[in-house]
Amino acid sequence: MQDENNQQGGYRKLPFFKQSEIIYDFTVEFVKKYIDYKSRTKDQMEQAVRSGKQNIAEGYLQKSLSVRVDRKRQRLRSWSCFNGDF
Repeated sequence: MQDENNQQGGYRKLPFFKQSEIIYDFTVEFVKKYIDYKSRTKDQMEQAVRSGKQNIAEGYLQKSLSVRVDRKRQRLRSWSCFNGDF
């Protein structure tokens, strides 16, 4: 049960997420220094790296949610089998 409650935020420990944070920070600094602040390119670059980080987080949470749903289904099945015995 503790494992299920501890899933949220666990994606921050993933190497891919840590790398995406570095890439995000670098991109933001690069854009500030080299791209005109009014440029659409600036917005697109920042949105792209932000999306990368968000996709990692959402993918991780979706996977952990499906694992929790599967576990609850297993518990429900075993409970129905238990109830069927009586």
